Amino acid sequence: MSELGGRVTDAFLTAKSLLSQNKEQKSLVKTITIIEQVLEDLRANRSPNKTLLDFLEIGPSKGFALRMKLRGLLSIKKSKLQKIVSSMKQDIDILQKISVCPYCGGSGEEQSHGYERSGRRIHTTISLDKCEQCGGSGKSELGRDVEKIV
Repeated sequence: MSELGGRVTDAFLTAKSLLSQNKEQKSLVKTITIIEQVLEDLRANRSPNKTLLDFLEIGPSKGFALRMKLRGLLSIKKSKLQKIVSSMKQDIDILQKISVCPYCGGSGEEQSHGYERSGRRIHTTISLDKCEQCGGSGKSELGRDVEKIV
């Protein structure tokens, strides 16, 4: 497999992972919001919404036991959310690194060196040309599938 093919595959797998983590993040945020709403109802001495309790699958509990279950669940969900956010940041960093053109290092330009003779002297010439691999964008083409996911 060529280097570019490997980069595209890595990018695709990373993008799929990011998509999956994004769905899990949304679900966790929803659950955390519901737990906080139920806890707020309990603090205000209101009866918690039965539909919300059913969503949380807490089971029959009241008073202090319900509060403790909710706080424990909230702690677990927030911890999971932090791990997901951290993992998503890592995946985003990986995608950014993979998307950099390996030929020009992301600059969009390639240096070419040459020599000119003028009489008895030799002069070094350096010229910058648009990178042929990325067309001067500095980014690798990772494919439409990856771009759709990202």
